[in-house]
Amino acid sequence: DVVVAALRGLKEVVPHSDKAASQAEEAADLILSALKVHQSNSEIQEVGSSLVAMVGKSVPHRAGSLLVMVTSLRNAKNSASAASALEGIATACVPPGDGRQELSDGLPPGIVKEVASVMKLFAYDARVVAAGCRAVEALLCQGVAPQDVLQLGVAEVMETALRTQMRDRSVTQSILLAASRLAAVPAFRHSVGSRGLVPDVCDAMWLFRDDAECLGTGCLLLSRVAQDSAAVAQSVVNKGGLDLATAAVHFTADGTTVGRGLALVTRIIQQLPSTAAEVKRQNMPRLVVHAMHRHPNHELLARSGCLVIAAMVDSGFDIATAVVEAGAESVVSALLHSTPPPAVLSGGLR
Repeated sequence: DVVVAALRGLKEVVPHSDKAASQAEEAADLILSALKVHQSNSEIQEVGSSLVAMVGKSVPHRAGSLLVMVTSLRNAKNSASAASALEGIATACVPPGDGRQELSDGLPPGIVKEVASVMKLFAYDARVVAAGCRAVEALLCQGVAPQDVLQLGVAEVMETALRTQMRDRSVTQSILLAASRLAAVPAFRHSVGSRGLVPDVCDAMWLFRDDAECLGTGCLLLSRVAQDSAAVAQSVVNKGGLDLATAAVHFTADGTTVGRGLALVTRIIQQLPSTAAEVKRQNMPRLVVHAMHRHPNHELLARSGCLVIAAMVDSGFDIATAVVEAGAESVVSALLHSTPPPAVLSGGLR
């Protein structure tokens, strides 16, 4: 009872106090010890795991904390405990800062199977699905093969959740993020098209079109899914995919969202050259040039901008003229003279 009270007290004050958060990080070893000692106490597992998720980005010995989270996941007695453990796993996989590096001690054996099993067991619970997708995405960042995730049935859980829990922003964000990484596997890309999921992805994006993360990640997923099939690209267009991409490009303050929107436009033009007229109507040439001027040092946006300029020029004389008139030549020329990274250089030369 004392341990539960102490953990709950920390959980209440951490979100509202920078000092409390710092103290909680210093007490990380004590939190992990409590989880180890009281493995059969579901209340301690739930509250302790959620605390690790809240302050865990600075938890020392991340691989050790990850093992504790896996044990907590195995002992989860209810969906709340499972969701907290999954959040803990997602957090323990990601080091401080923006960079994602491999865990020094590697991943605990069987972690992917444990995550997948719990996601399937509590597939009806939005919090579990969202936390599970975040855990899956974090594990993929740590080098887990997408095929290993897919063969455990995670894609089916995500598909059902997207269709039944779409209005939950957290669920939608997490599914789109994990799915965009799984789209590295051709079989997954094919299943998204063959199972009719493109309209659901677009519907989710329309629902949260005011959310840069949802919109940008959705564009990334659709651009990858459409790369193998003109029919899938047409399905994207039919559900307003070009309008969604244009909406992403309008998030001018977020270079990543803009870059992902441009990537989707490029993919659509490549697969369906006849869409060039609509792209021109949406004033894409000027939007691209404006975005590249605004974010001259953003690598993803610069490369995506160069590639969409090339795609527009290749698609026909009318839009090529509009691209030139918008000032594309000068912005690409300036980019090439700035010693860009190889990926951007290849796009600029294209």
